[in-house]
This record gives sequence, C-alpha cells and structure tokens, in this order.
Amino acid sequence: MAKTQVVSVALVTGGARGIGRSIAATLAARGMGVMVADLLDTSECVEQIRASGGKAMGVCADMADPGAAKEAVLETVEAFGRLDVLINNAGMHPQGRGWPPLREMELEFWERIVRANLTSTAVSSRAALPHLDNRTGRIVNMSGGGPWGREWASTYSHVAGRAPYMAAKAGIEILTRVLWEEEKDKGIVVTCLRPTIRIALDYEPEEIRARHPGPGILMPHVLWLLSAGAAEVGGRVYEFDGERLRPVPYLS
Repeated sequence: MAKTQVVSVALVTGGARGIGRSIAATLAARGMGVMVADLLDTSECVEQIRASGGKAMGVCADMADPGAAKEAVLETVEAFGRLDVLINNAGMHPQGRGWPPLREMELEFWERIVRANLTSTAVSSRAALPHLDNRTGRIVNMSGGGPWGREWASTYSHVAGRAPYMAAKAGIEILTRVLWEEEKDKGIVVTCLRPTIRIALDYEPEEIRARHPGPGILMPHVLWLLSAGAAEVGGRVYEFDGERLRPVPYLS
C-alpha cells in the first residue's frame, strides 16, 4: 500500500458517526491524515472527508479487542507513514430509562458497557503508544456523563441505573492521569475532555437535534487540547458545560 504523505496523522476510534465523526472531519479539514476506526461502517464518514479535500481511510475494528486494535494501528501507520494522535472516542452510551439498577443487573450487561467504554480506551492506547511520535504524540480521551467529585451526589442523582457507564467514564479519567504519569517523560501528552451537556448526535431524531447543540460545539476544545502545552493539559480532565471549559480540580 502506497503511503499518503501528510504532516500529522490521527486515529479516531468510534469515528463512524456522532462526536467521533465530527472530530475526524475537523482534524482532516486542518490537514491531518485520519484513520476512522469503528465497528460500524466508516465509508460515509471517509467519503465526506475526501469530498471536502481531506485525507482519510476507514477500518472496521473492535477497539476493545487487542488484536483488532493492534491491526488498526498498524494499518494507520502503513497507510500514512506515522501516527501522532489517538482520539479515544469509542463507547456505548445509555439510551432511554430502561437500564436496571445494579442489584438487578446481569454481569454480562455490566461487562459489555465497561468493555465498550473503558476497556477500549485502555486497549487502544496500549496498541498506539509504541507508534506515537515522542515529540508530537497526543492522546485525547473522551469522557462524559457528569462530574465524579464532591458535586456528584447532589447534582447527578439522576444517574441511578447507569452504574457501568458512569464507572467506566470515571475510570477513563483516572486512566488519563495514570497514562500521563507513565508517558510524560517520553514526550506523549495524555489528556481528557468531559462534556457535561447533552450533545445531539447526527443519527438522533430531528426534535432532539433542534433542542440541543451538535458535536461541533466541542470541536474548538478538542483542537485546543491537541495544541496546548503539555504542562497545561497533561494528565488533566477538562470539563465543558456548554459555555466554559475548565480543568476538573481533583485531577489537576
């Protein structure tokens, strides 16, 4: 396979639609080569990027599977010649109010949600780290669902029934700090974005998209996390409430 020459390269997991698709298109529009990885069909996202003059490829991969994640990374390096950025966006979000409380939850259900969100982040990072450039390497982990600190009990009581999702997202934030401590001497910056507002995704009904902002509202903050200095964003979780981006104090 002939390599496509680009200045920098990003692998975006969960990039076929929603926030991941918006991130992939945003990075490609700024001249980056983008590999879109997803269990879903990535062709529409890739075609959209290419139609706008960007460089993108797609790979069907379960990024929680070590073999599949390793292959996705290798395909990225083979296609573009390098890897600079990993966006850990893959995950599974609870829809509706039908999730059972923990006492009634099947272990298989718990494991499936944690695997899609937290395990995929760890496995993808592990696969990408040996290939990330030590001068420009960046990992941005996507969190969500609300704060996990002192505000949680009073502000987010409505998360009852979301135990595996919330536990996985909290784990992603702690993993961000741990990875940064492990990799900072190698020049790899690891950071995290936690949106706390409702984001309307491209596949949701029109009435929802009319009431809530789309993923585009997050893109300036994703770009800032990729460009800000290591001392400012390394190991930190930044929360965006729809108006202000701020570091989460307990992980600062």
